[in-house]
This record gives sequence, C-alpha cells and structure tokens, in this order.
Amino acid sequence: MYLRVKYWNYISFVIVSLIRVIVHTYDIITLPVYALIQKPWIVKKKADAIRAQSINGQWELLGEGAKHFLHDCRTVDEAIRKSIDYNGKDKPCLAYREILDEETDTLNGKPITKLVLSDYKWITYGKFDAKVTNISRGLLLNGVKSKDKVMIFADTCADWFTCAQSILRIGSTVATIYSSLNDEGIIHGLNETEVTHVITSHNLLNKLMKLKPQIPKMSKIIFFDSNNNQSNHSIENFDNKDVSLIALSDLEEMGRQTTEELSYDSPNEEDIAVLLYTSGSTGVPKGVKITHKNLMKSCSAYKLLVDHVLDTRDQQLYIAYLPLAHILELITETILFVVGIRIGYSTPNTLTDLGTAIRKGDKGDATLLRPTVMGGVPLVLDRIRKGIMDKINRKGLIAKKLFEFVVDYKAFWTKKGFDTPIINSIVCKQFRSLVGGRLDIMFVGGAPLCHDTQKVIKSCLNITLLQGYASTETTGAGCIMDPWDQSFGRVGAPLLGTRIELTDWEEGGYRATDRPNPRGEIIIGSDSISAGYYKLDAATDEAYYVDSCGKRWFRTGDIGEVYANGTFKIIDRKKDLIKLQFGEYVSLGKIEAELKSNPFVDNICVYGHLYHSYLVALVVPNQLAVVRLAKRLKIDYNSFSELCENKQLISYLKHQIRRHGLNARLSKHEIPEHMSLCCEEWTPDNGLVTAAMKLKRKQIINRYQKSIDQMYENNNNS
Repeated sequence: MYLRVKYWNYISFVIVSLIRVIVHTYDIITLPVYALIQKPWIVKKKADAIRAQSINGQWELLGEGAKHFLHDCRTVDEAIRKSIDYNGKDKPCLAYREILDEETDTLNGKPITKLVLSDYKWITYGKFDAKVTNISRGLLLNGVKSKDKVMIFADTCADWFTCAQSILRIGSTVATIYSSLNDEGIIHGLNETEVTHVITSHNLLNKLMKLKPQIPKMSKIIFFDSNNNQSNHSIENFDNKDVSLIALSDLEEMGRQTTEELSYDSPNEEDIAVLLYTSGSTGVPKGVKITHKNLMKSCSAYKLLVDHVLDTRDQQLYIAYLPLAHILELITETILFVVGIRIGYSTPNTLTDLGTAIRKGDKGDATLLRPTVMGGVPLVLDRIRKGIMDKINRKGLIAKKLFEFVVDYKAFWTKKGFDTPIINSIVCKQFRSLVGGRLDIMFVGGAPLCHDTQKVIKSCLNITLLQGYASTETTGAGCIMDPWDQSFGRVGAPLLGTRIELTDWEEGGYRATDRPNPRGEIIIGSDSISAGYYKLDAATDEAYYVDSCGKRWFRTGDIGEVYANGTFKIIDRKKDLIKLQFGEYVSLGKIEAELKSNPFVDNICVYGHLYHSYLVALVVPNQLAVVRLAKRLKIDYNSFSELCENKQLISYLKHQIRRHGLNARLSKHEIPEHMSLCCEEWTPDNGLVTAAMKLKRKQIINRYQKSIDQMYENNNNS
C-alpha cells in the first residue's frame, strides 16, 4: 500500500511538473502579447492605490462618488418614489417564481419536498408602486397607524420587500426577525415589540399558530399567498378566535377598492424605520433601532460600489436569496432597486439545478435568471469549496494536483493584473454554468472568510469577490473591498462617510502604535450608526457613544489591523479571547475559522479553561467525507452515531486536523489536544447556532459538557 501511494505521488508530480513547464514556456512566449492587449499595469495601479487616509488616528475613504438623487433623500420612501420616476414605470424590477405543485422525495432516507416551479414573472416599477400603495392602505384599514411596529417574519421574497416598503410609506416601523429563529427567539421578539400585526410566509403559519398562546398581543396575521397552488391545510384548520388571518392579496384588494380618506403621518429621517433583531449569538436576540437617516446614509455609501456598472444597469441582475432580516441584504436590495438593477428572488434550496427542492431535470433559479451579482456567506462558500474539492479528490491524485496548480496559477496572474482566457474557457466555464454563466461580482459578509475559500471561489468562478465587514448596529456600514482590490483575507477600506478608529486592547496585546500595521479594537463612527438597542439602555450605553463633535460611534468588539493602503483585516474578537493555565492567550474564533476549512469538518467549537493548559474541540464532521473515510479505513459500524465514537476514526481525524492547523500557521498551543465528534447537526432549530449560523458557544458547551469533561479527564488519566 505504501509503495503504491509513493508511486502515484511520484507519477502525479512528474505529470504536473511537465504541465507546469509547458504552461510557463507558453507564458514566456506570449507574455508581451498579453501585456499589450490587456494592459495589466492599469489594473495593477488601481489595485495598489491608497484607499484611505488617517486623520488624527481616524481612517476615512479617499475620494467621492458620482452625484445621485439618492444622496438627497431623507427617507426610504422618498428614495423609492424617486426611483420609480428615475427608472420609469414600465421597467421590470422584481422577479419571482410561482409554486405550481409539490412532490415528496427522499434524500439519505429522509423525506424532502420537491417543488414544481413556474418560469420567472416580472413586476414593473409601476406595478410595484401600485402594490405598495394598496397594501399600505390595506394596513391602515386593518388598524395599523403611523409609528406602529409591524413584524415581518418570513422568508426572503418579492412580497417581503414590497410589504416592507408599504409599512415605511405610512410612517410605521418594520420589525424583523429571522425566519429560522428557534421558538424562544420568535416569542421574545414578538412579545418585546408588542406587535399586533405580523406578516409571514405561508410555510411559517403553523409555527406562528402553535406559538400564539405565548404571544398574547398578536391579533392579525397577514400571509403571503402569491403561490396560489400551495396547500391550504393550515388555513383550513385555523380556528383561533383571538387572531384574524388575512391573505396579502385580500389586504391589497381592500386597499385598492376603498374610497375612504385614510390619514397617516409621512416618515421623517429621525423616525425608526427598522427594528432589526440580531441572530442572538450571545443570548436572546437584541433589537437594533435603525432610523431612515441611518438607512439612507448606508445606501449612499454603498452606492459608490455600483457606480462602475450604472452605465450597463439594464444588463445587470442580482439574485436575492439571503435573509432580508439581515441588514446587508436589506441594504443591498434597497440600493439596487433605487439605481435600477433588477432583482430576481430565489431560495438556498432552489438556487442551482442541484438544489434539494429542484426536481431532477428542472432548472434552478440561477440557470433561469443568469445573475451578474449575488451575495454569499462564509459558511455556504466553505461548503461549496469542500464540495468542489471532494469531487476533484475523487478523480484521483493527478486531478487534485492539477486543480491546485490551476487555482494557484489563476490567482497569481489575476493579482498581477492579467486575465487568463484559456483557463476561463476550459476550467472556469464549467463552474460558472452552475450559477447561470454570467456572474461578475459576489459580495461576502457576516463572518471572516477563509483565505483558501476566497482563492478557490474567486478563481473557479472567475469573479470579483468583495469581502466586507460591518454589523447590524452600524446599519451595514463599515468596510468593503472595491472591485480592483486583489488582496486575500482583507475587508477593504472604510465606506464613504465612515470613520474607523483603532483603540488599544492591552490584555490582547494589540495597540494602535503597533508597527508596521496598527492594530486594535475597531470603533466605527458615521451617520449610519444606529440609535441603539431596543429597551436595553445599559447595553446601548456600553456599546455606543457620542464624541465632542456630535458624531455617533459604535464599539464593535472586533480586533482589526490596518495596512499602509488603508485597507483593514479582521484578526481577532475580544469576546473569543481566553487565557490558558500557563498564561497563553488564545483566540477561539480565529482557531475555529482556520480549522473549519478542513474537508472533514462541517462545524467546530473550540473550548479552553484557565485551569487547563490545552484546548479541546467539539467537531461536527462532514458526514459524506467521514463515511467515505471509514470505508477506506475499513471501519465497521451500524450507525453514524456509532461511527462518531470510533477511536480509530477519531485518532485519524485528530491527526488530520492537527496537520491542517499547523499548515494554517496556528501555534501548537492553539491546536486542540483532544476532540469529540458530534453526530447531530448544529442548527437554529436545536439552538446551537444562530439564524445567521454563528455558534451559540454557551449553549454548545452546556449541551456537550459531559464530553468536554471526559476529554480533560482522559488526559489526566493518561
């Protein structure tokens, strides 16, 4: 066995080396031609440009964007109304697919629903405006008043965006919670806001009805019914006399038919536009109060990023599938709608032809829409990269080495300012077809993105990948890479109108005077900083402050490093730092981010304690990869839970993860000494991760305390 592996290692090395020689020879011969045609020095100059400057220790963006009517808008509704005149009432703006039927199938022995979907149907700006007007009038007729809060608890769709604008038009507040929140989070959000009206998706009706006894104030539920062929079983069995159930189409028709003079107060810029609940990684979700002014300033700042595509905006299309309850998606859809870039709605399960809700032979949403812009989150991109690598690895060692060479080759020349047309047509075209074949830009936020994932996704899809950094509290305003930034691992420069200051964190060893790059806690100041937490004055006072000039600032708790060109990198988080027995400080989040990119790891929670000198880890293994590994190691087992307790498997994975950590330049004391495999997936439903898929560290530790104790006890007995 050993000789066979050594033989194939040698063969793959020889073949890939020959290919390298051929490719590099071709590069040397054709380099002058490529240089004359592509003019890489232009791209390189933009990539190397200084992006931000420090004034009295506060970093801000250099330059300004083109003037646009958006900059003068004081409220969201004003921007929406002006955009309808600007883009024209006949121009398509939003697209959706109707669910025609549902079929039941199985996946890994579990029942799943397959959807029979229509082609995309487009809503024009004129029709959108009419819908917003009618729905807002319907809300007024059903008891909603200006300054009232209306909760949207629904999946991302055209109706979500339309209803939000309807609520804002009459001066009311949009309250939002994630549709994937657990029951505790839903009850908390609805009771704390004391909302009487809730807007929801058809598929979430049963959940709301079940929780009604614990949500006494909820009196009216408005549900999306544009997918008319969905089952009405939950509606037919509805018998709660304390709650009225209203279809959105009926609400819209009420507003259209009424001749009654309905009064409301138009919003102003200091009104709370959105009460957006966080995903609750450190406890119950917190409501963040976001004003119209906050939203408009954030939209104006992000508008600079789309300036370079405005001339071709009729050819641009954004595919929307991320939660609209997340500030980044809400800002993105608002700015794109206003400037005239079309939005097509999707879901994670119908995004591609391989989506779990797509029937075999049917087309996924991306295939039909052929988007040019899309968003992503690190967890999803990590899984995509692992899926790509798994397929490549199954093709053999030569294919793996060749793929690694192609990715490195493309990344190298892209950073030099060159395009790689041959690689694009031979390799990238196959991957690009999965998302429609036209994708140009992908933006990523929500958590740090692994360097390897960024490189593989960017190279395989041949796209501009923009990583950003912000929070709900800053209304999505922070940093983001610009389209010419070729760096890896950074989050770009501050947005227009945003200032960033780094303050010393002595305990962690980070100082603003560090050289060559200043480091410290990131403090963000701008007109986008939200009004604070809802009904949490102490938490607001701790996280927010106003300086002597009247500018509002937010303490993020994240540790950043700023480079000479004014771009930032997130390197640590204060809450994730712990001290071990011999005084070493370790950052749990940093370690988890590196180890999570291992192909055998789906999720990981690292644990350490002051009374112990080493770390341990709770690992959710990638089931497909681990089952395949067990077959290779000839391990017999009756169930996946039994496999997760197999000592031979754990020992092998421990070795693989340790090697992965060392390759990622983690120090020895940062690599977990022991690990326990968790056979259950961590989901929002079981309360171990948030709706945004962030770890709920305390809940995980409580759930697996026995396993943690055993890992430390076994080491003491060995």
